[in-house]
Amino acid sequence: MKNLFKASALSLCIAASSATAGSLAEPVVSAPVIVEEASTSSGGALIPLMILALGVIVLSSGNNGGGGGAVSDARLKTDIKPVGMTSMGLPLYQYRYVGGQQTFEGVMAQDVAKVMPEAIIPIGFGYMAVDYDMLGLEMRAVR
Repeated sequence: MKNLFKASALSLCIAASSATAGSLAEPVVSAPVIVEEASTSSGGALIPLMILALGVIVLSSGNNGGGGGAVSDARLKTDIKPVGMTSMGLPLYQYRYVGGQQTFEGVMAQDVAKVMPEAIIPIGFGYMAVDYDMLGLEMRAVR
């Protein structure tokens, strides 16, 4: 942080001195761009798993109106592979939920939101579920 501050101060001094000298020259030194990488840990899957659990609780409580809801947000899935199309023209995928082992086949909420937004069920934190009954579809486990 000190180096960034020093570089910024030096850049301002050079710019100011060239401006007072009547020159239009660019500063010789520019402030560096520092990018810090986020550390990774096994806790990275904890938040999606908590959101997935929240979605299951919300959907099982009957607040979705249809009873056929499933957490379908693409951000909570991994190993996503397109496998076909539904009769409504929605892409059909096979995937696993983050942190899970079972493979499922179904749609992505982001695709459904574009075609039939009324079938989207908000489950909190900006994540979405899909009311499969409204689509006339069924999410299924793949063996």
